[in-house]
Amino acid sequence: MKILSCFFLVFFFVKFTAQSNENLKSDQLYVEATVLSLKSTHRNYFNGATVFFGKDLTKKFNVAIGFEHSRNNFHNDNDWLLYKLRFNTIVVRQQILLFSEKKLKISADFREGLSFIKYVKEEPLVRKDFRYKVKEKGLFLYFGINSKLFLTQNIAIIVDLGIKGLHMSTNVYEVNPHGINAMTGLQVKL
Repeated sequence: MKILSCFFLVFFFVKFTAQSNENLKSDQLYVEATVLSLKSTHRNYFNGATVFFGKDLTKKFNVAIGFEHSRNNFHNDNDWLLYKLRFNTIVVRQQILLFSEKKLKISADFREGLSFIKYVKEEPLVRKDFRYKVKEKGLFLYFGINSKLFLTQNIAIIVDLGIKGLHMSTNVYEVNPHGINAMTGLQVKL
């Protein structure tokens, strides 16, 4: 809960700071949906989708809040056999514009969030063929490069490539998939 509270404080601080900026353009709300695939360092794929609701605070900065769902039916993690992995994440995102040319915009994409994780775990080195359900919470982190190609003034195709950790933890007994993440989707300005 402390992590989520910190994200909301950062969100409102950024909003206040951006609104005090003299270069503030008219507020622009948007909705964004993407499909994603994470290739983990254990050579598994976690597929899923995101939905964001955001706001352009300045010409070069926007923030969004959203939800991400990622899943994998089997993941071998350090001799643990993990089944039916589900990651549901509440995410806060910040984007800083790096390059803009007519209909193309490229931004640095930062995301932080709280992951709610469920899976079935088997530890064959401890007890073979014995499975049990696990629920965990963890820190979600992402950094990537986001590109938007505007088809019209209000509709853009999104392509995003970055590095993601679904559950960042220093606890060696928790599952922490991380790796290269690719997303594609659509943004619609309201």
